[in-house]
Amino acid sequence: MKNYFLKRFCVFMLSLAIFSVKSQVGINTTTPNTNAFLHVSELNNGIKTVKGLIIPRLSNTERDTKWNLASNALGANDEGLTIYNTDEKCYNYYNSDENSWKSLCGSMGNAKFTMDCSTVSVNGSYIVGTGLNDSNYVLYTVVNVAKPGLYSIYTNTVNGYSFAAQGIFTSTGNITIKLVGQGKPIAVSTADTFQVTSSGTTTNPACSFSVAVKSAVSAYAINCSSVVVNGQYLKGQPLNASNTITIGVNVTSPGSYIINTPSTSGISFSASGTFSSAGSQQITLVGSGTPTVNSDFPITINANTISGNASCSTNISVTLPAMTYGLIGTDGTYSWSNVRQTALTNGASFGPNGIVKTLGLSQAWGTNTAATAATNVTNNPPDIILYFAYAAPNSAQLTNALTDYVKKGGVLIYASTSDAVGLSDTRTLLGGIFNLPNSSVNWQTNCNSNCPASFPNDDNDYLINSTLSGDPVVNGPFGNLAGKYWGEDNNTNGTIILSSLPGGSVQVASANNNWGHTNVSPDSSVVWYNNNYNFFMFGDTLGASSTDTSNGAYPSYFTATGVPLSKQYGNGDNSGSPFVYASALELNAVAWAIKKAATSGINPH
Repeated sequence: MKNYFLKRFCVFMLSLAIFSVKSQVGINTTTPNTNAFLHVSELNNGIKTVKGLIIPRLSNTERDTKWNLASNALGANDEGLTIYNTDEKCYNYYNSDENSWKSLCGSMGNAKFTMDCSTVSVNGSYIVGTGLNDSNYVLYTVVNVAKPGLYSIYTNTVNGYSFAAQGIFTSTGNITIKLVGQGKPIAVSTADTFQVTSSGTTTNPACSFSVAVKSAVSAYAINCSSVVVNGQYLKGQPLNASNTITIGVNVTSPGSYIINTPSTSGISFSASGTFSSAGSQQITLVGSGTPTVNSDFPITINANTISGNASCSTNISVTLPAMTYGLIGTDGTYSWSNVRQTALTNGASFGPNGIVKTLGLSQAWGTNTAATAATNVTNNPPDIILYFAYAAPNSAQLTNALTDYVKKGGVLIYASTSDAVGLSDTRTLLGGIFNLPNSSVNWQTNCNSNCPASFPNDDNDYLINSTLSGDPVVNGPFGNLAGKYWGEDNNTNGTIILSSLPGGSVQVASANNNWGHTNVSPDSSVVWYNNNYNFFMFGDTLGASSTDTSNGAYPSYFTATGVPLSKQYGNGDNSGSPFVYASALELNAVAWAIKKAATSGINPH
């Protein structure tokens, strides 16, 4: 046996010597290509041999142990030295200029990673005859990426479609990957099972997942007028089983359906299935996700019907968090310490099931004293401050505290007194917050005994801006007040008005009216608010009542339970007084304040 191998070896060496003379080596050929030093032919006596070429196979450790590049084990003469790297599953060659091994799979080579197959998530809907798109994908978490580099993950083809992903892992650690679907399902299936293959390794259970394929799409129409949003929606609180949308559909021909919404402000809704018969039916879309905003928002409902109405829009009403308010001015008639306070706490106006959805309003503190108010504003800033200045004069200390409060995001609703003291206090406050000159804040006196004969009463009703039907205060949750009237108190000394508003302000009611103030510039404002700072101002404190129906007192009128009402009030003309909507405007202002506090207030919500 030894002699046999010795003879074969001698023959082989003799052959190499003969071929070396010719400067060419041929295997399976006696006529090697003249441009090649080594020509391995796939033909053997004219018969094709299906075989390959194997070059030395080394791991990273074996390669680097043999050739320690740090000690210059290889040099210019070794340029192009090639091995097959069993770790990278790729060919490496030596680059002498960089004294490094390069991979034919790219500069990074193949990645080393382990797939945890228990983390699979199948996304999208799969329908017979419908090509897969960007919504059809499978998510896997790849754990322990030990070495960055190229990766390839793919499935077999089942029922006409498959999934695949390839790319580069640029870092180590846990990475989520997306296998994108391609192809078109051929037949209905309850479970198309796919096996996953990767260039890495897998852990148990085996990498597989199943997909259900629905029948052809039904012809149906969705009824937008039937949409009902169910459940409570709170920022930061994940949706649960109560968060659904129900919608009516009219089915023309049976088949599969998909009705869903895009992800909007952190949440989405979806429903899918098969209509087995024609006719009117109701579908429930199940919600998922977590709201990310403290404000209502629209959401679009889309259906995959092949005919009929396929899109609707509805509104998601977000319940605002529980908030606190502070009172400056606690007089029982001309402040919020009266029936107005009932409106804040009755639950029907502001509450989980109220007109304005909120988890509640509670009073943090209340005072008539400027010094106490300043301390409270600084040390215990509530979400909202309601400052009705009757019996609660301002001070430099309080102005400083309120200025700091507002500039930090605090929400302030302020109503001045209608006298010389109120003028001075308002100039101090607005000068602090807005740096307004005194000349822009004025005292508009009422005509009282000097009223024209045709207007024998006080000139105290002001038109609410009729051009602001889309404004959140003018057209707020307690009514669209555009073109209606706000009224100040009868028989008072006057009203505080601004001849020009600071930037970012909205004029709710002009100081010009059709009675004793026809000569006042329409640009002057008696009710206004500012969006740059969360500030709202009424030019007069108003008395509030739930019993006085006369047109001579208490323009802010509520039911005993705090529901805002209109009433005939004030000067009017010879045919009678107009209706004023002071209470509704006040509550619209509070609704504005709550939403401001929730989205850009001083306290995090």
